[in-house]
Amino acid sequence: AKFYDSLSDDQKVRFSEVMPRDQDAPRKSGQPNGDAAQFCDSRQSSGLTDQAVQRIAEVVRPTDEQRRALEQLQDAAAKAAEVLRSACPAGVPADPVARLDVLEKRIEAMLQALRIERPALSAFYNSLSDQQRARFNTLASQQG
Repeated sequence: AKFYDSLSDDQKVRFSEVMPRDQDAPRKSGQPNGDAAQFCDSRQSSGLTDQAVQRIAEVVRPTDEQRRALEQLQDAAAKAAEVLRSACPAGVPADPVARLDVLEKRIEAMLQALRIERPALSAFYNSLSDQQRARFNTLASQQG
């Protein structure tokens, strides 16, 4: 910020031309800014969907108590997704310092989302038997 503020208007324009605006650069997926875009897409960031919870229930076969923990995890994931959505930028600032501010806000939102979701995930995971944990751990590889 100090460096950028020390530049003349002409230098700021040239500096902005040199510094990449990462959201302008398409990734292999065709989406701007790869992973960050999924957090801002309400279809992608709705937390654990009913379909995902149903799949977890099919694979893990939770008890009634474990099912309540899974519902709490689903609620926490929805809250975490809302935190992530609230940090989505309206656009890409031209000013590189403002772009860093946007990035900082997104990172802070990710940390807050982790703090929301981690206790519920831990509670659910810790309630599972070893056999259920082994089945739960296979879910990510099955989706790939």
